[in-house]
Amino acid sequence: MAERSDRHVGLLGWGSRAILAGLFAMVALVAAGRSYGALTPHFVVSSTVVGAEQTVTISASKPKADDAVGRVQIFVPTGFTLNAPGVGTGVGKATAKVLMRDIDPSTELSWAGTVAAIAPTDPSLAYEGSSCDTSQHLAAWMVQLNGSKGTFSFPIFVDATSGTTASLGPYVLVACFRPSDTAAGTANRSPDGNAVDSFSVSLTPFMRPTTAGAYRWRSLWTPFTAGTGALNTAANVEAQSVVNIPAGQIVIFGKKSTLKAHGKTVFRVLITGQVREGGETVGPVLVTIRHGSSKTKLVSLGGVKTGSDSGFTKFATLLTKSQYFQASANVLGQDLGAAGCQASFGSVPCVDASVGAGRLVSGMMLVKR
Repeated sequence: MAERSDRHVGLLGWGSRAILAGLFAMVALVAAGRSYGALTPHFVVSSTVVGAEQTVTISASKPKADDAVGRVQIFVPTGFTLNAPGVGTGVGKATAKVLMRDIDPSTELSWAGTVAAIAPTDPSLAYEGSSCDTSQHLAAWMVQLNGSKGTFSFPIFVDATSGTTASLGPYVLVACFRPSDTAAGTANRSPDGNAVDSFSVSLTPFMRPTTAGAYRWRSLWTPFTAGTGALNTAANVEAQSVVNIPAGQIVIFGKKSTLKAHGKTVFRVLITGQVREGGETVGPVLVTIRHGSSKTKLVSLGGVKTGSDSGFTKFATLLTKSQYFQASANVLGQDLGAAGCQASFGSVPCVDASVGAGRLVSGMMLVKR
């Protein structure tokens, strides 16, 4: 059989050999490319304002088939300010998709929970503080998740940028994960071999810029070296997201009329307005109207879509006391792909960019009784 096989190979022509050589070369290139193609992350940051509360939502994800991620560094651009709360205080909410290798290595499970401030010197952070983020920390936040299979947590450190990263913004958030593919029983292994494929945190300590413009958030992703629990910094990749603080406005007007209902005098308000961005009309978009007897206690009156002129109209009926009104509209996000990246870390490839959703908010309108 060996002789027949050798003779068969010997019958290959030069053209066939060239094809084989080309295929082997392609395989070699794919293998070599794995050093920076092992992670293909997607990263989206959005900023919203609801009443007096501002929220920054950071969503980070990668395909399940990618290498396990060990660290995600998120650089907060200049213009966003941070009012870090004290230890034990809530910071926001979180969701995640987690692969539990020890239980079901093929199925991602959905988890949800909260983010709370924790002391940077808390003993539970000793491993992450020595292997993932050794910088001096301004704060530390623990993401505590609940799912059908129990609980799971991971920390996010808040550090000041320095040196070459200072130009990227004042802060860097560092999400740290434990290895999931080391042998069961290995020290500092992730519980149940949990590997985080995506997470989203909605954080309230950040205040967004007051100046309109495009603010670029950068994330630097580091995978684990398979089976070792060590970070593979040679395989770093970058992903970005642009938060647009719109140079736009919503104008809102009200016209009051009175009527009788069940023997009482009540009034109805005709609410009108227009959405504009950069001096141009915008539409159609969904405008949400909120109202209440206090500026800080507004509730939803419902939504209405703008017309071709970006105008909107809505009635508030059977009101018996003075009311504040405010209108808001979302500006939709989009995926820019690799072409929208502006590489920030030298030879580290930037593989994806996005534009996060934003929100326009009107001034407060008071309609007196």
